[in-house]
Amino acid sequence: PTTKNNTGGGQVDPWAFGSPAGASTPLPAGAAAGEITVPAPGSFHISAVSAASSWAPGGALASITALTQDLGVRMPYWPVLRAGEGAEGPGPGEAPDDFLIGDGGIVDNFNLISMLQRRVENIVLFINTEVPLVNRTVWDPAERDPTYSDLDDDIPAFFGIEVWKDTQPGYFYMKNTVFNSSDFPAVAAALQDAAAAGTGAIATTRLTTVANDWYGIQAGFQASITWVYLSRVCSWEARLAGEVRGQAVSPADPGCLDPATRPGKGVFKNFPNFDTGSQLQMDPEQANLLGSMAGWAVKANAEIYRAALAPQAEVVV
Repeated sequence: PTTKNNTGGGQVDPWAFGSPAGASTPLPAGAAAGEITVPAPGSFHISAVSAASSWAPGGALASITALTQDLGVRMPYWPVLRAGEGAEGPGPGEAPDDFLIGDGGIVDNFNLISMLQRRVENIVLFINTEVPLVNRTVWDPAERDPTYSDLDDDIPAFFGIEVWKDTQPGYFYMKNTVFNSSDFPAVAAALQDAAAAGTGAIATTRLTTVANDWYGIQAGFQASITWVYLSRVCSWEARLAGEVRGQAVSPADPGCLDPATRPGKGVFKNFPNFDTGSQLQMDPEQANLLGSMAGWAVKANAEIYRAALAPQAEVVV
């Protein structure tokens, strides 16, 4: 038989994280703040942190049987809310929930939901994905919903658009709706237009949340999100030296007409959207070229970043 689990995730606030029992000196009844004492948390070494953060099979294994759950990383943790119940989680004096910890991409690769939970008004979201963003001739966001080959599937999930099925082992995106689906085409089109302009797929959109009871997000919160999608940067490619350009740019599309066309072989195979399964370890050449492209794109879009990171700051010349 399968095992039923409540699934959630995001940024971990270290409220007695890893402590095996409730507070021995809880807050007085009715108190909203104060100091409490909890048993010393168990060790959570950097090796366990690193392993858990990349444990992509964790979501699938946690949902199969109690036996496979033991293949993951277990930690006691007090969640703010019990997932899907709209009720407060274990409080001081109560036993914590037992959590299986895995790769953040199981629920949200970009931590956007955690930022919205904390009501962050200006967010820069880096979408470093293996899936290239296709151009308008391949996919028009105003005409149809995307497929997995059109763009990274995390993004449409935030708008309630399902690309991966709920039954897809190891992924839990069906609870990620935080924006209205009618807002998605404009976001995708803005990224396509920016990529076509040649300086990188980056666009800022002002969005309003819809209610998400699973993650405790209220409707009506407005956030400015600067989406930075890893894609070919045509103007940067045009400046490459001949030898490097010959290896990093596909001969099938030397004019950078299709951002989804990438080198099919050599040291820069799939550049810049390296395969996150078979190309986990980068050579120095790959890392340096990717860093050069990303740095150039940041400078080319400096005004967008300034507006996103310091929207009310006074510019001193």
